[in-house]
Amino acid sequence: MLRTEDLPTGFRAAGDDLDGDWSFHAVTSYTCEEDGQSWPGEKAFRGAVFYKGTEGTVIERVERHSEEGAKTTMGNVRREVDGCTPLNPDSSEGMEVFASGLAGDESLLVGRIGEKATSRWLFVRQGELVAQVWLKGVDPVEDQRIAERTAARLCAGTDAC
Repeated sequence: MLRTEDLPTGFRAAGDDLDGDWSFHAVTSYTCEEDGQSWPGEKAFRGAVFYKGTEGTVIERVERHSEEGAKTTMGNVRREVDGCTPLNPDSSEGMEVFASGLAGDESLLVGRIGEKATSRWLFVRQGELVAQVWLKGVDPVEDQRIAERTAARLCAGTDAC
């Protein structure tokens, strides 16, 4: 799991309550038409929340899958983004992949078209672990470093690293 020292200055840990509409699934459900993909269930998950006053939020959810399930999850994220048909074209142009290959065995940085500077989701796979990190109010210059720190913290899916 990410730690405060992995994030830009000013973020503080705020527990592990993952409630709310922050997740990639939540946002795609009101941005894109349903595509009917089947998502593999996770064996276990953990979460961490960080805030920087009212202007920044980082939420991380780490899921443990089979290795094949983890690979499927990453493929599903890419297909969901690439195949996003906007529900309301007047308010959203859909989703896009901002970057890939940032860290770990596989990674994607995704978000709504035109919103990279304000809100995006970083997915990092390391073996059977997949981290989904929501970055809101974080300077995009930090994306590479946060991706690398996320991958490094996925060493065993514990607090050991």
